[in-house]
Amino acid sequence: MAAINNITFTFPSVPLLTQSSDFKDTLFCDKNNLPESCNGVKLCPCVHRIKIKLGSVVELIIVDESPTVQSVYHPFHLHGFESSIIGLGQSNDPRPMTLTRALQMRRARNFIAPTSKNYVLKDTVSIPSKGFAIFRFRADNPGFWLLHCHYEWHMAGGMAL
Repeated sequence: MAAINNITFTFPSVPLLTQSSDFKDTLFCDKNNLPESCNGVKLCPCVHRIKIKLGSVVELIIVDESPTVQSVYHPFHLHGFESSIIGLGQSNDPRPMTLTRALQMRRARNFIAPTSKNYVLKDTVSIPSKGFAIFRFRADNPGFWLLHCHYEWHMAGGMAL
C-alpha cells in the first residue's frame, strides 16, 4: 500500500462533483480527522482531502521517506493548478528523510532553489528519492482536485489525495 501522511487514498463511491447530495462531509478524512476504524492502524484507508480556503496561497512540502537513495523518483501531479517550484532537496545522511529534516535543510538553505523569483510553473514535480520538493500555488480554482504520484501503481495503491 502507498500513502500520503499515513493515509491511503480510496476513491469515494459516488462522483463528488455531480452527486454532492449523496455524501456527507464525514466521507472525507485528513491527518486530524481519521475514521474510528483507523485507530491503531499504520496506514488508514479513506477519502483523503485537504480543505483549502479559496484564494489562499498554498505551499506543499512533499517528502520521500525512502530509507536509501534509489533510482526511482515520485513524479507528483496536481490537477487544476500550475505550481511554482520553490526548491528540491536530497540527503545522503544515513537517517531517513522526514518533514522535520526537510524543514531543517530549508532553514539552512541546504537545497536546490531558483536563483531568482521567476519560478518555473509546473503541474508535475519529481520528488527526489530520500528527498523533498517544495511547491506553491494560489487556490483560485474551486473544486475537488487530485494530487497524486503519476506512477499508476502508486496512485492505485493510495498515494493520492
